[in-house]
Amino acid sequence: MPFFRSDKYISQFIDVTGSSQAVAKEYQTRYPKNVELGIQAYFDHQQTSQNPPTQITQKLKEVADTYRDPSKPDRIEIDGTLQYISDLGVEPEDYRALVLAYLLHSPELGVFEVSEFLNVWGSLKKESLTEMREYLDNYSEEIVANVQQFKKMYAYTFGFLMSVPNQKLLKAEDAVEYWKLLFPLIIHGEKSRERLDQWCSFVLEEWKHQVSKDMWIMTLEFFLEVVDDDPETFSKWNEESSYPSVVDLYVEYLRDAGSLPEA
Repeated sequence: MPFFRSDKYISQFIDVTGSSQAVAKEYQTRYPKNVELGIQAYFDHQQTSQNPPTQITQKLKEVADTYRDPSKPDRIEIDGTLQYISDLGVEPEDYRALVLAYLLHSPELGVFEVSEFLNVWGSLKKESLTEMREYLDNYSEEIVANVQQFKKMYAYTFGFLMSVPNQKLLKAEDAVEYWKLLFPLIIHGEKSRERLDQWCSFVLEEWKHQVSKDMWIMTLEFFLEVVDDDPETFSKWNEESSYPSVVDLYVEYLRDAGSLPEA
């Protein structure tokens, strides 16, 4: 990674966390592709460290050893990850796979840090696949039922999907894939789901740009506040609102197509 990028990562990490340069470098090594994931992991660790010491049992270590990568023993790479989620009874396309990544602070798609695996499950006192599966099922239901928890996982997902260091924009195809995975969990009714399909088609076929973090975050807010509240007419829609311009274009697109009445 070029020096100026490394320097920017470390300075941003220190500005937000107030930590030392040594700590910043440690998290840069663990989360090189996205500083926001490193910052989140730092604060999560700080919160966990205030709890009673984690007891990492031999049984839990043996579970981790089953999946750790032989060439990178501090990580569970894609093959181990796929086997792990399969052993938990979760398909890769299941939203619970994303919940698991969020729970274990996965730094990127298909990867777990063994240290996080041990610390999180140890702090939760879950040491067997059966216990992990039961916890994951309950935690997944809790996230869907609690909109604030859902928003946190959704925000995490943007950084999680970054594929190269310092990437700032998400491919539209990737964004659409995860909108289709996540939004049906929290929007209600056939008409809201139809609006989601229209949004995804608009982004891919009409807008044709990559997705910024602001657009990612505000798309969820738009669907919660406007679309799902009144999918027929968007009665809470206001052209003076703070949604990104792509939302304005989407509304115009629907009106031009006769799918949404004029205000």
